[in-house]
This record gives sequence, C-alpha cells and structure tokens, in this order.
Amino acid sequence: MLLKHLIEGLAFSPLIVVVVFCLALLFRLKDGRDFKRAYRIGLGGLALVLVLTSYVFVILISALLMSWVPRNTNEKADAVVVLGSDATPFGAPTGGSSERAFVGCQVFLAGRAPLVMLTGASGRDSLGGARAMKIIARGLDIPDSCIVLAPGFNTYHEGISARRRLDPARVRKIVLVTHASHVPRAVAVFRKQGFTVIPHAVPAPRPSWTDGFSWSNIWRLQNVCHEYVGLLVYRMRGWIDWPGL
Repeated sequence: MLLKHLIEGLAFSPLIVVVVFCLALLFRLKDGRDFKRAYRIGLGGLALVLVLTSYVFVILISALLMSWVPRNTNEKADAVVVLGSDATPFGAPTGGSSERAFVGCQVFLAGRAPLVMLTGASGRDSLGGARAMKIIARGLDIPDSCIVLAPGFNTYHEGISARRRLDPARVRKIVLVTHASHVPRAVAVFRKQGFTVIPHAVPAPRPSWTDGFSWSNIWRLQNVCHEYVGLLVYRMRGWIDWPGL
C-alpha cells in the first residue's frame, strides 16, 4: 500500500518539471555546444506538462471509465452505503469523505432507505474514515440508531465488511454512494458480494476556465489511472466480474 502511494505520488506530481529541467541541464553541461538537444528536451518536457495538466486530456482518458457510470436515480433500497475516503490526522473527514458523506446522508434523508452505513479506514484505524464521516451524519441530525459503521482498508475490504454487517439484517438492496470515477469498481465489488446495487455518484463540480491547464488536473488524472489499474487488479484477483455494470 505504501509503495503504491509512493509510486503514484511521484508519477503524478510536478516532479516531472524538475526531471525535465535536470535532463536539459545535463546535456547542456555535457557538451556546451549541444544547444539543440537541451532545447528539444526542454520543449518536449513543456509539451508533456501542458498535456498532463490539460482538462481536455483528463476528459479523453476518463471517457471509457465514465461510460460505465449510470445516471443517478431515486430508486429506494434497504440501506445506503457510503464508501469512505480517509480522514485527517485529527479525525476529521477529508474533502472527499465530506462530499461522499454529505451526499449519502442526503440520499438517506430523502427517504430512500431506513439505514445508512459508513465505511472506511484511516491509516491503521480500520474505522477511522467511517468515524470521520459520522461527524457529517450527526451534523445533519441523523440519529445514531440509523447509522452503522463498517471497517475497510480498500474497496474490496469494504464490500466484505458490509456483507458481514448487513447480512444479519437481511439487507440485499443498497444505494452505493461514492465519487463517479470510483463507481465502476465499487459497484462491481458489491455485486460480487451478492448485493443488488443502485449506484449514486457524487456530482462532479462544473469546470471553470481556470481548469483548462491546472496542476489539479494531474490529481484528476491520477484518480482515473488508479481506477483503471484497480479494475484490472481486482479482476485478476477474482474480486469483481469486469466491469460489473
């Protein structure tokens, strides 16, 4: 897990600018007359940075993944399951967890299910993310009697935990709340666990003109690539039936 986060952090970060600059400088110092090679490396690196930070490029790469995300509906179920997205070191929900928890609680408050399950870990605490999201649920006046917490260090673990917690209550049909890019893998995992799943994606914010070229697009690209690799790994391990939608 640590190695995976390290690789993703290095691959999808402004570090690429430093690498390109160092390569250009290396060739420039190696041969003071070799301006062309240093110039080409610098120009190629700039072009690569522009592509990776482009919102259009993110849209193109994520097109197939997003085609597997159905539209949200108002269909009712036995429970709402909200997948966690980590917590801060202070135990507060992160931005991603806050968005998922808020949307999941709104689904519950709309009367679509009598129960809301919050899942997810934070660090070594298998319930850290779930406890953090419970802060949002309580803030929206959802009674503790309607809230269930389940551990989960990854999506597969969350699916296993949800089945173990919900089987005694004979919960088989769920509204599954998570971010859109995570929907295909999450739905496939929970269907593999025997649930009838109604996916409900967290609405994505509308892009503004400032998103045309932004470092935040590299973060979006990282999430999309993470999900493509996750689908492949989960299918190879037999945790999902590809893509399951």
